[in-house]
Amino acid sequence: MKQHFLLLLFVFSVSLNSRAQLLPSIGLSHLPSDNDSVCTIPIAQGSGSVPGISAGNLVPDFKLYTLAGDSVRLSEVLQTNIPVLLISSSYTCPVFRGKIPVINQVDSIYQGQLAVFIIYTVEAHPIIDVSPYSGNVWTTSTNQTEGVLFEQPKTYGERKSVLSSLMSNNYIRSTILIDGPCNEWWLNYGTEPNSATLIKPDGRVFAFQQWFDKAPDNIFCEIDSLLGNNSGLCTSFGNGGTFTLEGDTIDYGIPGFFIAVNATLTNQSATENVVVNIQRQGTQMPASWLTALCTDICYPPSTNSAQVTIPPGFVQAFIFYFYTDTVPANGMAQVRFINQGNSSNQYTQRFYGSTLTSGIEESVIGNQQWKIYPNPVNDNLFVDQLDQFEFANLYSAEGRLIKSDRILQHGKTKITLKEFAKGIYYFELTGREHVLRKIILN
Repeated sequence: MKQHFLLLLFVFSVSLNSRAQLLPSIGLSHLPSDNDSVCTIPIAQGSGSVPGISAGNLVPDFKLYTLAGDSVRLSEVLQTNIPVLLISSSYTCPVFRGKIPVINQVDSIYQGQLAVFIIYTVEAHPIIDVSPYSGNVWTTSTNQTEGVLFEQPKTYGERKSVLSSLMSNNYIRSTILIDGPCNEWWLNYGTEPNSATLIKPDGRVFAFQQWFDKAPDNIFCEIDSLLGNNSGLCTSFGNGGTFTLEGDTIDYGIPGFFIAVNATLTNQSATENVVVNIQRQGTQMPASWLTALCTDICYPPSTNSAQVTIPPGFVQAFIFYFYTDTVPANGMAQVRFINQGNSSNQYTQRFYGSTLTSGIEESVIGNQQWKIYPNPVNDNLFVDQLDQFEFANLYSAEGRLIKSDRILQHGKTKITLKEFAKGIYYFELTGREHVLRKIILN
């Protein structure tokens, strides 16, 4: 009987010792009030990673809350003896939105074997407010096109409101936890906008991805390796592919707003990745202008080089941004694209941006001869004129023509815009005279 008691005591002791012994909690002690102010958000430096959030290291415990007010404590989840995947996010991060299908796939495939939590943090690309990743207003053309236009929340309740919009417009399987008003999780787990931290049941990091499932990293390989599974989605390729560069070289915009010049990088191989190194080599533009590179992720103006791995047969979008001032001018930047595995496969391209068109934001745009109204517009835009114009053209924020109508040369023409997402557009009238104006679609 004594031997059985000693054996039970030993087993109980081992069970206690196998529980996660996490670093002290950085989470919340209670549910924040909707009126709690968001603390000052610093500008993330470098990669944004936090020392200690790397393979083999213990992570801090935390307690955070869902939109419904339910709490989740990391240590309690790990005590169920299943690993945890934490993914950082914000609605205004286009990279995160693009990864939602992959996150849903991970949550579905490993259901019951892996606990997946999305941590909702600071907005990566708000309107009006500066981005915490650049120190500049950095809305991105993708957000303009998709109408994801939100200011940086000033209170916990405002952060919940933006999250509610995300959930209303996207199907997300995983539980979403809201970072605290002082951004405790973001500051302690890494300030990347869309990172992934895979944690073993003992509370140690198994793998950390600065960008969730960004090639050549494969989240399924990491999870399969931890669980000893074979999902069939852990694929790897060589880097022997070649690429082509196609697209625009010039675009136009309104002074004081960004210009996005769009191109594509296409992997010509059906079986091999291609790794492309991208270098901004020089610019000729006004001193107050800035430029930025954007591939599978977008970089701040301070970044002069980037690298992208393009899977077999994949077409990768590339955007070159000009951030302009309020004085009409032209700008040029030279960019070099080099195949890392084959230096003979390279392109040197000059991109041009021009704001030599005037633009104002008024409720009624025009003069005694013509008028455009209302601005902002909900469903219908009206043009009144006396024979100055023949066509009305609507351009996306990236400068792509998305609608063109012949208008009445005398009197009022109604132009229906309700089919388009809310955001910023350019409206052009052509004929004997030419007008280009910025409009806002609500």
